[in-house]
Amino acid sequence: MNTVSLVFTANPFAQMMFQLTYLRHLDKFGNDKKGVDSWTEQKDTLFEKYQREMLSNQLPEVSAKILDLAAQHGRVTVAFLEKSLQMNRNTIKKHLQQLCICKKKELILQGKGRGVYYTLQ
Repeated sequence: MNTVSLVFTANPFAQMMFQLTYLRHLDKFGNDKKGVDSWTEQKDTLFEKYQREMLSNQLPEVSAKILDLAAQHGRVTVAFLEKSLQMNRNTIKKHLQQLCICKKKELILQGKGRGVYYTLQ
């Protein structure tokens, strides 16, 4: 597999942009109508897949609020978030755990027991 193939499999948006460039080239020079239709269909399918993927990668609203508060205050505790967000303590803990173990590791757990706080990566 060459470098171009790796970029396309890792980034569907790059592949879509390449296809659009190719379509513009074909439109400019008027070649191969059947090929253009095929590329257009593939582009549309890929763009829909890309949009679905972007929507699935978005954070829940509570997690986004937690990250905003952590950015504003430098560090946050469960008690602070409970007062700020007016939410159940267990719900906040669940979101904090997800933010600490996800691939991006947005938050870092600091300390142990009652003194635990969370900071941004």
